[in-house]
Amino acid sequence: LLSTLILVTSLYLTAKKWDVDYRLFLVIALVTPYALTFSVLEGTEAMALSMILLAAYFWPSSYSGIFFGLSFLTRYTSILFFPLVLFLERPNLKQLILTGVLFLLTVSPWLAYNYLEKGDPFYSPYGSYKFNVQARTGHYQSLDLMNFLVPGAFYSLIVLLGMVKTEKKKLKDYFWFAFLALVIISYVLLPLRSMRYLYLAIVPIAYFATLWLEKQKNKYHIIALLIVANVAVAYLAGAFLAEESNAGYANIAEVLKKDDCPVISNAWPFLNYYSVAATHIPEREET
Repeated sequence: LLSTLILVTSLYLTAKKWDVDYRLFLVIALVTPYALTFSVLEGTEAMALSMILLAAYFWPSSYSGIFFGLSFLTRYTSILFFPLVLFLERPNLKQLILTGVLFLLTVSPWLAYNYLEKGDPFYSPYGSYKFNVQARTGHYQSLDLMNFLVPGAFYSLIVLLGMVKTEKKKLKDYFWFAFLALVIISYVLLPLRSMRYLYLAIVPIAYFATLWLEKQKNKYHIIALLIVANVAVAYLAGAFLAEESNAGYANIAEVLKKDDCPVISNAWPFLNYYSVAATHIPEREET
């Protein structure tokens, strides 16, 4: 509930900063099968996105450093989006220094904890990279171009119209072009491509779709029809994903129960849920 409230607040403030209709913006961002499913299904993308949006909202105020720090702590790869705020406004040297100081103050407790517990302040970020990227080297998932249409769902055509038809593009518009490009590029470069890795794209999608819809006389009729279509598909997609996700671990758990042997797996939380006494893979000492 708190995560959803923070996400909605950050989207509302974003709409205000970019001077677009917040009602259309919120609906397009959140009422799609993709957003309704992945906002609550798994991952830290929703919270990380909220913190990035809040950092952009407060930019160039030094307070943005706090939200940069929180976004980094939520999801380390958020740091890739930090330079994009330069599309919004160039800060003076004092603002830049204060932003950096507040960023460091925000992340320092976690870095200190890593140092005290593991002897390396960057143990956790490096561990995340090692587990999610380095350990998966050689395991590639084929790229399905249709995946790029999923986050936008029925708004995809409207998004393209918003990109093309937007007259007198401002620097703020290019922020979202760059934002969307970075989401797509990072997704393409990953060896394993989960659909949730495109989650951050919901905001530029909402922005460009809103730019086009705002100019239409029957915009609320259009959005009403799209809401009905999206909610219907979201209900079916959510039921399918939940069934598929649960079925995999449930089937594995049944096999492991029959074998009655010790289990060591990175999926131990899911296996424990299905009454399998599993534990995590122990750390390997570097030599």
